[in-house]
Amino acid sequence: IGVALVQAGSGWLLEWAIAEQFSTIDRYRMLFITLLTTMAIATLIYCLSNRQGRADEPVSIVSAHGEKAVSGILRHLK
Repeated sequence: IGVALVQAGSGWLLEWAIAEQFSTIDRYRMLFITLLTTMAIATLIYCLSNRQGRADEPVSIVSAHGEKAVSGILRHLK
């Protein structure tokens, strides 16, 4: 969904810039600054997010009842 939103937003931004008669250089400068800002904000959020678990452990998803869903599914598959 993120890619679709970025592409749609980029299109709207460029259409607006064309309607406002920005030069081609200014249109793309504005687009790239917008994309850079979006990427910087997403990277900052990712860097500040809370990491859980350890890299050497498999992922375990805990259901609402406290059961480890992934390990239960894997046990049934064996």
